[in-house]
Amino acid sequence: MDSKTLKTLRMQSQSLTQLADELAIDKGTRHRTPHGYTLLYDMLFSDRRYESLTILELGLQTPTGLDAQDVAGRTGSAISSVRMWNEFFPNAKFIGVDISDFSQFEDEDFEFIRADLSDEAGVQKILEKHQHFDLIIDDASHATHDQMVCFKHLFPALREGGIYIVEDTHWQPGRSEFAMDLNFREILAHFSLYGVFPEHAQIFTQAFDHHTMNIGGVLIQSPGHIQPQPERACVIHKAANASNSCFRMKINNEYKDDSIRLNAAKKLRSLYPDDARILFETAVAFSDSGHAEQALGVLNEIKPEDRAAETIALHAKLLATTGQVEELKDRMANFQAGVVGEVHSSYDLIEALIDANLIEPTDQFITTFLEDTTRQPIFTYRLACAFAVSSQPALGTELLERAVQKLPARQECYITLMEHYAVLNERDKLSESIDRAIARFKQDAGIIQIAASACGACGHTEKLRGLRAEYDAVLSEHSRAA
Repeated sequence: MDSKTLKTLRMQSQSLTQLADELAIDKGTRHRTPHGYTLLYDMLFSDRRYESLTILELGLQTPTGLDAQDVAGRTGSAISSVRMWNEFFPNAKFIGVDISDFSQFEDEDFEFIRADLSDEAGVQKILEKHQHFDLIIDDASHATHDQMVCFKHLFPALREGGIYIVEDTHWQPGRSEFAMDLNFREILAHFSLYGVFPEHAQIFTQAFDHHTMNIGGVLIQSPGHIQPQPERACVIHKAANASNSCFRMKINNEYKDDSIRLNAAKKLRSLYPDDARILFETAVAFSDSGHAEQALGVLNEIKPEDRAAETIALHAKLLATTGQVEELKDRMANFQAGVVGEVHSSYDLIEALIDANLIEPTDQFITTFLEDTTRQPIFTYRLACAFAVSSQPALGTELLERAVQKLPARQECYITLMEHYAVLNERDKLSESIDRAIARFKQDAGIIQIAASACGACGHTEKLRGLRAEYDAVLSEHSRAA
């Protein structure tokens, strides 16, 4: 075996990071200002290393001066990144694009296209020759305008399951005909939060909106262990008919800026008016921001056959919130049937009925609910808390006692029961609950303090004196043990 073959085999056994470091490429971890991108790429691509992929890289070499005017006239003596990708993906077809001429490096594995990527016509030159890619890496001018032009036209050409990467999103060239007041990282961060692209005069929002449901996920990498820099690389995964836009809205339900979230929800609703999941999350956004009537209107747009249990529970909650108690009573049978077997939604429905003070008609449903939660007794406790502050405190008492039995290790059950008896001024029951809690959580000064507060709240001075003595004894015991 000759030395060239041995070298090829050795390089093909190396990770992408090892190749980048050996070839002195800043995508690795050692040379120039190392970005550490290959640490991420190794995880993303190692399983696909020997597939027959079509790879497109935009931008092939750093110019001598980052703001040089004659970049188009630049010539290169080598393209290290091309070699790195070719070594890592030995069966791939690689296409490189640059404003400078690197056609002298073309071979059977590498095709060069010369194009100005700040111009839509330049991007179209790529698509005239190739319509499908598995991996696209944008490491060209780093100007946000150029990155947007490329993403607008090239993302549709990415195959399902493909990866689109935009590198160095933290940096903008000093001279740009299309200067912008936000970068591509900020655009994608907004998408990650709300599932839609931001409305901005400089962004191709309408074009990007067509990509929304084909974006399976966005990752913004921060290689802080290389150097303390802001996020640099954005990774976009393509997945046909992705439903993660409503998921992003769901996980950001607690996001502080309700106005941005609400605008994003409205936009998703306009883009996908028949998507039940997006309509539901839009209704949640309206509800959380205090627009119950609008939320009801959105829920009514969901077809009956597409209404999940959580949709039904939210509908009940909104009817209670808006005072439409008679309609809630009329729909109770259908609502109960719609949430059967769904513990969370059943609990939410019962809370709505409590809010509407419809206690008596729900007795049978509550019994069914408690039977369904045998394996999740925490819902007994949650339901007890809801009733404890409602117009039915006796039912709250019953459920809290049951919660203590089902969850003997959960302090919050004992604490809530003690506080509940204090509110009701039932001193004998309070004393019993305190004794059970102290017996269960021996030597726990915190439990004794809470019990003492409950006694103080209802004027149970006799029990309070005993607790103070017991508290002092516990502290003394702890001091000796220390």
